[in-house]
Amino acid sequence: MNRNQLWFISVGAGRWQTAGIRAAQDAGLKVLALDGDPDAPGLNVSDRSLIVDIADPDAVVKAVSDSGVSASGAASFATEVGMRAVGALRDQLGLPGPGAGVLERLTDKSVQRQAWQDAGLANPNFWRAADSVDACVEAIGAADEPVLVKPVDSAGSRGITHLPTNAGPELCEHAARNALSRSRTGRVIVESVLPGREYTVETFANDGVTHVLTVTVKRKVAHTADTVADELATPDDGPETLSVIADLACRALEYVGYDEGPGHVEVMFAPETGPALIEAAGRGAGFLVFERYVPLLSGFDILTATARQAVGLPVDVIQTGRGAGLIRFFPSRPGRVRSFTGFDEANACPGVEAGPFVKVGDRTSEATSDGDRLGYILATADTPPEARRLADQAERLITFEIDSRG
Repeated sequence: MNRNQLWFISVGAGRWQTAGIRAAQDAGLKVLALDGDPDAPGLNVSDRSLIVDIADPDAVVKAVSDSGVSASGAASFATEVGMRAVGALRDQLGLPGPGAGVLERLTDKSVQRQAWQDAGLANPNFWRAADSVDACVEAIGAADEPVLVKPVDSAGSRGITHLPTNAGPELCEHAARNALSRSRTGRVIVESVLPGREYTVETFANDGVTHVLTVTVKRKVAHTADTVADELATPDDGPETLSVIADLACRALEYVGYDEGPGHVEVMFAPETGPALIEAAGRGAGFLVFERYVPLLSGFDILTATARQAVGLPVDVIQTGRGAGLIRFFPSRPGRVRSFTGFDEANACPGVEAGPFVKVGDRTSEATSDGDRLGYILATADTPPEARRLADQAERLITFEIDSRG
């Protein structure tokens, strides 16, 4: 079959999917893009598009089946909400890649936890799933230690609350309602807080082998109780520490049956206790991590590889990392964007690219999730200290003026 006749289904067409859609087209594939937002930018880039709720697997399968497109493969580049629909498409249309059972384990934090516990991998000391406010509050009380309360099926730090030991009933109920309100399935997970620093491991699995592309350490926004990140950077840890973190991430994906495609795993590490698992996803990370940071740091074109693999085509030799980098975000604050300056000057700095996520006139809020960001700086260099120096230099050039009166 001429590869120009192969149709790739992009489940999701938002900002962080658009580069993947273009990469699939550059690889010679036709793209049918789906999104529930009629203004999603990838809908205008793709060869064909459909407006459909990508959180509804049945609706997605029906829309693709009714479209007349003969699908060769499907993937969701960097959005959690479309992953179950990808699994349904693969199962019901006989497409390549992990199906609904595997992808459910990668979109339900309680199912992940159980699989990892059964495999003997490092989990929090305490965790429990709940499907009501009362059950969640009971679980919080049973922990008798600081906990995180979060939806089992959300991403980007949405709906997460960090509670201290013996938090009062009002705080516990608020945390439960907050998490339940962000869960599509009406379920939450309560888990004890893991010690140490948080790392992310970006991977790509092919032919049953999981390759580690980059490892980053997160820096958190101060007032968010360690739930919202404003920086991911190449760690300055020794190779032994990075090796055990990467190994646990690969085993985490292995034990949920994920052996094909991009992966994103979050790990906590403390020297006294070693690494422990936070969560894992069978997709790339958003906010330019998947489409820019990973390719720059690894030398591997993960966007093209994801699309080609999804339709059953071979992928290039997989690179495993080079150099150092840092991606820093400007957390939002309440008000309306009046202006921003300095991005042209920042982009003139060698090894730096930067840009805004907002437009003049946009309303902004307090940073409570990873989605609350004004813009970014991405710096690459030979060493972590040099990458940080470049990012600091660029940050001094950039200003956002936010009118707090709205």
